[in-house]
Amino acid sequence: MKKQRVKRKKKKLRLNYKRVFKALLVLIGIILVIVYFCNLHIKRIKISGTNLISDKEIIEVAGIKDYPKMFSFLNKDIESKIKTIDLVSKVRVTKSMFGTLSIDIVEDRVLFYNDVTHMAVTSSNREIEDKGYLGVPKLTTLVSKDVYEEFVKALNKVDKDILSCINTISYEPTTSTSGVVIDDKRFRLSMNDGNEVVVNTLNIDKLNNYFEVLETKNNSMGSVLGVFFFDSATTNNTFQSFDSISKGELVADGETTKE
Repeated sequence: MKKQRVKRKKKKLRLNYKRVFKALLVLIGIILVIVYFCNLHIKRIKISGTNLISDKEIIEVAGIKDYPKMFSFLNKDIESKIKTIDLVSKVRVTKSMFGTLSIDIVEDRVLFYNDVTHMAVTSSNREIEDKGYLGVPKLTTLVSKDVYEEFVKALNKVDKDILSCINTISYEPTTSTSGVVIDDKRFRLSMNDGNEVVVNTLNIDKLNNYFEVLETKNNSMGSVLGVFFFDSATTNNTFQSFDSISKGELVADGETTKE
């Protein structure tokens, strides 16, 4: 007996227009986003952290003065270009989806002008072209390489306000009567107020107390000018007037100030 085949009804596939419509919307959205970012130009350049470097120099060196498309360059490429600027220590470039290019910079400090090499010296011990930087002292004498490097490192500890009060710096190591060097890291600073400071690299951070020490001296001795000796390892800061120095007098008890 032959088995009869049961005919099954074929189900008709129905197109889910709602799902297709949603998929198309997502696809169109993705395409629009891609097109937007591919054609997004720099609309705003935000530069922070600069004091001595001009925005114009940064923009020109970075090659973005024509406000190119945001994603036509890599952040690291812009950072590499900006790092070639003398006073740039660190730089970080970021982009926003609204067209803002942010450039965050950490500047080197200009510590002094080296009168021997005719170059400005930065906090990272780089010698750069002098561009008339204001508020920096002038080193007038030749210094050995080891002492020079230690001096630059030590001068980084001095506050900007104090540094701007120094006019000239000269290297004056202490020697005995027989010519033996006692302190080869000793410097004499000529201050803008007419006083002088003798200090070595070990105690150079004492300079940050200069205004307080000066006030103490003025309160006890008046505005007489002289030399502050900050090269001692003790907390006492000795002061001797130019007049007493010229007379070969010893420092009197009343001419000693304390931090």
